[in-house]
Amino acid sequence: MQFNTADKKIIVVDKEAQNHLSAHPDVMDLLGEAISKLIIPDSVSRIEKEINFDRVVGISSLVSVPKVEANQKTYFAFRKARKFPSHVVLKKSGESCSTVTLSIYFNESSKKLTLLTAYIGYICPDEPFYFKDRTSLQYKGALGFWSEHALIYDKNIMDEAFESNWQNELRKTD
Repeated sequence: MQFNTADKKIIVVDKEAQNHLSAHPDVMDLLGEAISKLIIPDSVSRIEKEINFDRVVGISSLVSVPKVEANQKTYFAFRKARKFPSHVVLKKSGESCSTVTLSIYFNESSKKLTLLTAYIGYICPDEPFYFKDRTSLQYKGALGFWSEHALIYDKNIMDEAFESNWQNELRKTD
């Protein structure tokens, strides 16, 4: 599957991206329109952009929560096509949103611009599990962000929620 940007660049949505998007099914019908509004500079290795639709396109599943300390119990759940659990909150509603975020990278092996992810909502840091260097500012920023934010638990795209803490879940990835 592929789509054209506003500046006529081709964005490939490969099997890996399609699998990844199974955790964001609400964005699939908006993908072509969102990509068609995008202008990508030449020689880009990765780009994240918020596309404002000037109309409500869905519900953002990312919400603010009271800060959770590293050893404090909270809830996590595995989303479809993810190898690490996400911080989740139970029994909370998201807010209407007019923005789709796109993350695209230049795939060195195929030499094509390739979709990494897309979702309804605003740009946010990767979850802390995806940072190898646990001393980096990016990791610390991501952990800080995800300690004060969570995804709304959705049984349609997530396994059963479980109680744990950041310390235990991050240790499993070492």
